[in-house]
Formats: sequence, structure tokens, C-alpha cells
Amino acid sequence: MRPPLAAAVLAALVFLPPVARADCPDRDIESAVEAARSAAAVIARSAVKTAVSVIETTLPTLAAYSHDDSDDSDSEEGDENTVSQPDTTIAVRPGTSLDIENFSGPISVKTWDKNELKIAADHGVRDHVTLERKGPEIRLRVKSQRWVPGSIHYRIVAPRWMKLGLWGVNTAVDVQDSGGELHVETVQGDITLKGSTGFASLTSVQGGILAQDVRGRVEASTVSETVRLANVTGPISAESVNGGIEIEGASSDSVDASTVNGPVTFEGLVSDRGFYRFATHSGCIDVAMPERSNATLSLSTFSGGIDSSFPVTLKKIKSRRFETTLGNGRARFELESFQGTIFLRRPGEARSNCDSKDDSDDDSDDDQ
Repeated sequence: MRPPLAAAVLAALVFLPPVARADCPDRDIESAVEAARSAAAVIARSAVKTAVSVIETTLPTLAAYSHDDSDDSDSEEGDENTVSQPDTTIAVRPGTSLDIENFSGPISVKTWDKNELKIAADHGVRDHVTLERKGPEIRLRVKSQRWVPGSIHYRIVAPRWMKLGLWGVNTAVDVQDSGGELHVETVQGDITLKGSTGFASLTSVQGGILAQDVRGRVEASTVSETVRLANVTGPISAESVNGGIEIEGASSDSVDASTVNGPVTFEGLVSDRGFYRFATHSGCIDVAMPERSNATLSLSTFSGGIDSSFPVTLKKIKSRRFETTLGNGRARFELESFQGTIFLRRPGEARSNCDSKDDSDDDSDDDQ
């Protein structure tokens, strides 16, 4: 049980870069750096909390269902076999939720318009999936003849409206066309969400996150991989410690994306009443927006530059902090990178090179 947790702790702590405050003559930049480190620590603690929560939640289940198999007649060879549990389909009422805990193995969820829940699982011969009902909640758990169950592949077809809670340790999760509230937490494994129309909370410690063609609020966080959001309509919150954040085709009036080691890229519609915040410590920020947008942009970088592919007039507010206004300036953008260049470009233009190693040599902020 300890290796995944140890990996999560190392991922959360090792990736936090040291910052020499003495090298930052500007107090605003120094404050921004401290804020970045604080944010990173919060993300890391949240990720580790997720890992601990998932493992602690799974442990009682394993302890309750395991037993001494010293007299088990199954051979070691048979122990490696995989069997498919017969499909089980049950009628459910609107308001019913599904909760799955899986120590190892993928969880795949598709949806349909029927008020029926179809459950199938591939697992070892010493493992057995049980279905528990508690009020409006249906829970899937594992009974195992071993202390740690083998890999279980859940294949679920759920009503589109159903609320889903999917938890795992060594677990990849794939959800398609969900219309209900969704919570996914895993320690090691990628999370993929496509076609959702409800609130989605996606958290992985050592796994990438992809949310595509989603309508609804999305909250996504990871420690060591990339968060990619494509064609999301609704509020966005994205966090990473040692990975990039890529947002494409967004339609949102609230976007908050931050990372410590990695680039942040954004392309999407700009709402006049919107607030957009992009921050990174070691990486560039690449924002594509129409020239006719109505936005006020605050840009801050210490050892990087500011590069725009269309004409802008930068007003220096303080050392290394600038502001520019497009149109009537109603929308608000805050872009902060301590060690990277901030790029502004038109939609559809080739994306800038967001390699932070190259950004450090860019002094384009002197061209204001």
C-alpha cells in the first residue's frame, strides 16, 4: 500500500523549485513568486490528500473482504487467469448515484438514455465484485481472497443523468457523455472525459487529464502531468505542479490556470464580463485572442519577455509589470510568469515556442 503514497509525496515535494528571494529586487515580483510557491504547496497538499484519501478509503474494503488463502486449492497458475463477470443490469430511478472504488485497473463509463445501470467487470479468479445499496447510492466494491486484489476492469453503462464517484489508486478512468455530476480521483492513472454536460472534478497525482467537448464547470488538477482542456463551455479551474496546461476552443467567462514547472496556453472566446488568470513559475504563457476583444491585460514577468503578434501599447505600472487595454477593456486578464515569456497572438496563428529554456534568452519586453 505504501509505494503509491510515497510516489505521490515525492511527486508533490521534489517538483517544487527553490526560489532565491534575494535575487528578486522587485517586491511585486517577489510577492508573485511567494504566491506561486504557496499555490504550488496547496496543489501538492491537495494531491497528497487525494492519494491518502483514496488509499484510506480502499483499505477498509480490502481488509473486510480479504481472508487467509493458505488452504486455497487454486494453483498459482490459475491465479493469473482473468474471468469476465456476467453483465448485470438493474433498473434505477433518477437521483440514484454510482460509487466505485478500485485499487488497480481501469474504469470505463459510457451512458445511455435508459433508466438502467449495466455493470461488467473483468478480474482475476480470486476476486469478486459486489454491489451494495445505501439509500440512493449504489456502490461497487471488491471481495478478494488475497490481501490486495488483482487488476479489475470495470465496464459501466449508466443513465446519462447519473451522478458518478470514481476512485482508484493504480487506475485510469475514461468517461463518455455523462450528464450528471462527476467526481474522479486517482493516484496513478490518466483521466479522460468526453462529451460531459455536468460539473466535473478531476484529480490525478501521477496522471494526465483530458477533458474534451464538455459543457459545464470543470475543475482539473494533477501533480506531474499535463492538463488539456479542449472545447470546454463553462467555468474552468486547472492546476498542475510539474506539467503544462493547454486550453483550446474554450467558451468561458471564468478561467483560472496555474502551474509551477510548465507552460500555460489558452485559445478561446473572450467574454466582456470575463476574468482570466494564467500563472506559471518556470514556463511561458501563450494567449490567443482576437484583436477586437474588450479586455484589460495585466502582464508580469521577471526574467522573461512580452511578445505580441499584433500592435499593443504597454503601460509600465511598476518594474516588470505592464498593462494594456483592448477595446473598452471590460474583460480582465492577469498573466504572470516569473521565468518565461508572455506571448499574445491572434487566433489561428502558429503557437509560439513555449520551451522555458528558450524563453530565458528573450528580451522582447524591452521593446515596449
